[in-house]
Amino acid sequence: MQHSPFSPANLNAQAHRQLMNYWRVRIHKTLEQLETEMRRMLRVESGLERFALDMVARLQPFAQMLAHVPAAVAEPVALPKAPFEWVQQAVGEARARELKARFRQLAKELHPDATVSEAGRPTMAQVNHAYATSDLAALVRLEAQLLAPAEDAPVQAFEDFVRQVEQATQTYRQAYTKLLNSPLYALYARAASAQEDGWDFVESLTRRIKRVAESTAPLAA
Repeated sequence: MQHSPFSPANLNAQAHRQLMNYWRVRIHKTLEQLETEMRRMLRVESGLERFALDMVARLQPFAQMLAHVPAAVAEPVALPKAPFEWVQQAVGEARARELKARFRQLAKELHPDATVSEAGRPTMAQVNHAYATSDLAALVRLEAQLLAPAEDAPVQAFEDFVRQVEQATQTYRQAYTKLLNSPLYALYARAASAQEDGWDFVESLTRRIKRVAESTAPLAA
């Protein structure tokens, strides 16, 4: 016997499909926002990493010069601490270790011998591509996607999952803001502004250090 399209069974099935469509879209947008915020944070972090490494490489010889200059004389041309502190933290190396750890965990979860492929789950091809391109933001999204509830899960499970992803997204958003307010970013912005005006901020600083070091050389002798 064929059920009427308006029978309770059909109406319940239709309501469930609509509910699942809602959660699929909601989860997709939430994961997309997670990846976007982390990618934005990592982009600034990577730029600051390159800037700090370059600045330290150029300023390191002059740090030795200033070590032989009286403190009162050296104070006006003191080297900025921010790039040296950043390099000591080895942020880039930490991210590389994180990339490898997340890849290994995902590979373990998605290995054909460990799990059965399901709709909505990330594929090993996606994971391999993200790792090969050092795309940590994509790996984080795939990792979160793997934890998404199955379609037969209760509504509370979907709500909890979305809330957790939104909290992670907020963490990356806050980290991005913190980077923009950091002393290193202030130096980066200053150097970028100088470059736009046609001069080199670091080069100017090193010339000043040279003058101070040379002016105090007779005193040191």
